[in-house]
Amino acid sequence: MDAGALADHYDVIVVGAGAGGGAVAAELSERGRHVLLIERARPIRNGDLRGNHLQGKRTGLYDVRVGPHAGNPRVLEHADGSAEVLRGEGDSLAYGLNAMVLGGGTRVWQGMSWRFWEQDFRMASTYGVPAGSTLADWPFGYEELEPYYERAEWELGVAGDADSAVGRATRRRRGYPMPAMPGDRTRDTFTSAAGRLGISASPIPFAINTVDRAGRQACVRCPQCIGHACPVDAKNGAQNTFVPRALATGRTDLLLGAQVTSIQHDGGGTASGVVGVVAGPDGEREFRARADRIIVAAGTIETARLLLASGLGNEWVGRNHMTHGVALAMAGTAPDIKETVGPGHSVATVDFVHHDPNGWGGGVIFDAALQFPYDKAQAGRQLAAEPFGHAHKAWMRDTPNLVGTMSMVQEIPHEQTRVSLDPVVTDRRGMPAARLRGTAHEATKANVAEMARHCSDWLEAAGGRDIVTRELPIAVQGQEHSAGTARLSADPADGACDPTGRLWGTRNVYVADASLHVTNGGFNPALTVIANALRVGALM
Repeated sequence: MDAGALADHYDVIVVGAGAGGGAVAAELSERGRHVLLIERARPIRNGDLRGNHLQGKRTGLYDVRVGPHAGNPRVLEHADGSAEVLRGEGDSLAYGLNAMVLGGGTRVWQGMSWRFWEQDFRMASTYGVPAGSTLADWPFGYEELEPYYERAEWELGVAGDADSAVGRATRRRRGYPMPAMPGDRTRDTFTSAAGRLGISASPIPFAINTVDRAGRQACVRCPQCIGHACPVDAKNGAQNTFVPRALATGRTDLLLGAQVTSIQHDGGGTASGVVGVVAGPDGEREFRARADRIIVAAGTIETARLLLASGLGNEWVGRNHMTHGVALAMAGTAPDIKETVGPGHSVATVDFVHHDPNGWGGGVIFDAALQFPYDKAQAGRQLAAEPFGHAHKAWMRDTPNLVGTMSMVQEIPHEQTRVSLDPVVTDRRGMPAARLRGTAHEATKANVAEMARHCSDWLEAAGGRDIVTRELPIAVQGQEHSAGTARLSADPADGACDPTGRLWGTRNVYVADASLHVTNGGFNPALTVIANALRVGALM
């Protein structure tokens, strides 16, 4: 819609049309609320988000189609105090899959859709709080979120096996709405290897149609899920599930190409609306919108940035920033084990999630996927050979035999890791840029090191040879699994938002994205984002 056609007043304004924003907008509009859903990205067709690997969101080699684009910098503050400015063009890898597009990261994700475990909601009680950490329990447990997990799986559309070790790991009242992705040689190989090690192996739950569903066809097994839009629209995200549902009610207005720069409030905790800039045929202009409630779901970094720039919230806004550590093992193996078929990853074990009472939560392990030539070349640069000459050519010739494992490792939040406003650098509109600082906690480093060993063991059992491992604790950057910058708490002394998602110190400002996460599990967090956003909307 055009900004000139905005209503005089809305029940709710939702900032951000990604996983959380799309879900909460659908929930509220279907409950009869008049909603304005604001997305900073301009309209972009699926056809413009596939096929170009060098501008795909995963590689970040060139200015990617889904932003952030020039004029939207971020500042990384390193451990030695030096600062690096990311300009948003040609350095987009540091933004991960945080796509600035309708649907957010779910437009270009692979679709892994895991539930957090019961222990993930009570990490501090389970493991204790290490020195220098902000680790805490959620103000509610798994049982509170379980009905919304079920809804998220069915309303988003997740394919999985409820009878597998993954499906049985958490209490559930209902299976998945679609059968798991069909097997392949990779899954067969790693399942056999898992049996020899005495551990479980399961198909990965994906938000991808394995059968025709909701008017869209099943996956055709092309390998370009990660970083690209689906060529047949079989991959499920906010853009083809929750946002269309919200619009279908007739009670949601969608404003694209609009960035909110400030939440207007009276200084006493009551917000009245938002101010921002919107793109038009004659350039950008200011817009204003008013509402009874404001929900911020702009992604962990941008949510904290907007709240801070608006002067809202307590000292916890921007703190507790976390993503995931990554453990990786790669090896050569027998020919034709790793097929170039979609969605990429295929098989996982959850036997090292919360397996060690003296550890820090572990994480899921799954087969690693290098689907594109550039990805394989980059892996060679990181793991083995320089990206040129005979060694590089030999590496590329051998990549059909390359196979690996990786773990998404539970991060222990560090008290010094946070998002703030840079005092100097601004975006092209004059809004202070987000400044990210911090490092991995020692507990996270120990967790990553342990999971690297388990990755290597499983890979060796699968026939891997010349195994190379890498431990990648948290880098100071805001990648796709960012979480925690407006975390939930039962008391304002311990977090930024109350258990319903309302920002402490305000009457009508809420958050509905991964910023609310107190901890981030040993899994990809998108399903939890959606489940909790549905909960925030239902409780409002």
